[in-house]
Amino acid sequence: MGKDGFSWFVGVVEDRNDPAQLGRVRVRVLGRHSEDLTKVKTTDLPWAHVMHPVTDPSMQGLGHTPTFLTQGSWVVGFFRDVDRQQPVIMGSLPGVPESPADYNKGFNDPRGEEAPQERFANDPKMGPYPGEIKHSGHSIGEPDTNRLARGKDSESHISLISRRLWHYRGDPVDKSGDIIAGAGEAFKNTLSNFAKIVKDAVEGGDVSIPPETSVDDLVAGFEFSTVLAVSADDTTSKFSKLANDTANLSASEYAAAFTEIPEDEQTRLLLKWGSVAASQEEWVELAAQFNKSPPDAGARAVQQSIDKFLSSGKVSPETAAKVKSELATRGKAAELAAINKEKSQGGKTGIPTATKPYLSNVSDQAVKETRGFWEEPHPKGIVADANPYISAAYPYNHVFESESGHITEVDDSPGAERMYRQHMAGTFEEIHPDGTVVTKIMGDNYEIVIGSENIVIKGSQNITVEGSVRELIKGDYIQEIEGDFFQKIHKNHRVKVGAANADHPRGPGGNREEEIVGNHAYNINEDVNGRIGGDVVINSEKSKWEIVAGQYTLAVGGEKMDSNPTGSGIYITSSSDYLLSVNNNLSQSTISGIMSMKSGHTLNMKSAAAMTINPETTLTQTVGTAWTSTTGTTWAHTSTGNAEINAARIDLN
Repeated sequence: MGKDGFSWFVGVVEDRNDPAQLGRVRVRVLGRHSEDLTKVKTTDLPWAHVMHPVTDPSMQGLGHTPTFLTQGSWVVGFFRDVDRQQPVIMGSLPGVPESPADYNKGFNDPRGEEAPQERFANDPKMGPYPGEIKHSGHSIGEPDTNRLARGKDSESHISLISRRLWHYRGDPVDKSGDIIAGAGEAFKNTLSNFAKIVKDAVEGGDVSIPPETSVDDLVAGFEFSTVLAVSADDTTSKFSKLANDTANLSASEYAAAFTEIPEDEQTRLLLKWGSVAASQEEWVELAAQFNKSPPDAGARAVQQSIDKFLSSGKVSPETAAKVKSELATRGKAAELAAINKEKSQGGKTGIPTATKPYLSNVSDQAVKETRGFWEEPHPKGIVADANPYISAAYPYNHVFESESGHITEVDDSPGAERMYRQHMAGTFEEIHPDGTVVTKIMGDNYEIVIGSENIVIKGSQNITVEGSVRELIKGDYIQEIEGDFFQKIHKNHRVKVGAANADHPRGPGGNREEEIVGNHAYNINEDVNGRIGGDVVINSEKSKWEIVAGQYTLAVGGEKMDSNPTGSGIYITSSSDYLLSVNNNLSQSTISGIMSMKSGHTLNMKSAAAMTINPETTLTQTVGTAWTSTTGTTWAHTSTGNAEINAARIDLN
């Protein structure tokens, strides 16, 4: 190889389904193969090996395999044999595709539903190339370089449009007043006089487009006209007034005119332009109206007018291609948004954070909190209309995008350095220029750690779970909180210590031990019910007050047990006074046994009115020394039997 000269070539890949699965491709070579498929079929082309870089070993499954050339790729290579039957591809050649693939000719992707070559007569899931890339919006008439690598053009990539669409924003307070207040400026700045020009052009007027007109202006004008076409007559007249008077109205007058437009039409304009923030649910609903299949007559007529206008020569072919691509991209983004709405809870405004309980009944320091919200950082760490737009600056952002829509970015743009990885379903991880990491999972998340896990968070943490949370901890659960610990439970709180399991059907038993260095305050609005299977010992080192508004019942069984071997009842011991004060009656009785009252010094019994002592059998009084009885008036004693008084001496006065 090489002794007979170096024979190189440029060609187009037409087949990559290598039966040997070596990553080879069939390539049609310029100057050697005809574009006439009847003369040289795709299946007659030689298989070309693809050269890998020195960072790729290309052996035994190591490195990046297979290669990523697709049908339609322009390539450069050489023949390693004299007969030129063993091509080797060194690389691919990017460009600006001027037309989609034509499967009727060679040097094109041969696949298509009506392709003349039977083997390739199908509707490919991915491709044909070049053409419209559904997951990105990339189309004909623009550089092969990914939109995500072309600065501001990255905002037209469907993945980024979708991310901004499903971006979780902050406090979901109704800001319709702010929207309307800013609507006049949005009209003024977005459309200017161009709204009238495009409106007249779409309606068939012969107007010329200023040479400095941007793609964004064209797109905005066409969308404005689409709104006109699908609106009711009375609404259209109001829109027309706005368009025709653009040059003469002030921003405040625009806002005033805007408020006269029906609310649903306001939403259409605001969301279609993306000039003012509004809810993503409304955006999706709007997108469904404007991108339904088949479109209504008004939208179809506008589309035909747009196509005719862009082909009229009033704008350059490059600009026309960009406008078509941008309009198609927004339509695909709307379609994607409608699909994502079914699969995700994205698009909601405001992620709420927890609030502290308001304990005004038990705490003098209780503070009533207002619920807070946090928001997802903006994609790339910037807003879509950032000025200057320094993210993804060409040629610093290095992008890889697969055929199904998987994406990686390594962005070295000065001042906007970041890394990004996304799955075609929308799940992504992005590292922003300041080191912030954003991870968003559009499906379920599973994380399995075989060893240990250690996490440190230097700042704060917010966790919002819209469903239920279950934690199973088979070992100990240790929490140490150096600040305050708040719990706010909107419904029930159920706790079981020593829960049952297979080894202990009734529960293994378990203790609950608490130590409170300060105070314990609680407020219970309803009943308290409890059962204690063992002894209760409460040691209060200071005073104790109990206030019962209703009845207070204490029932003591006096059963014999380890802690009460004699079967005793109630013992009340006071190291000081024992005072019992009752507003009404006080009754003490025993069913059987003795009632004893003994004083360590003097026993005083006093009644404010009459006192009755009524033993049902015998009354015996025993006095250790003297007995003195004083009666203020009359003392009467009546006995139905005998009365006996025995003493050594009896004095009666």
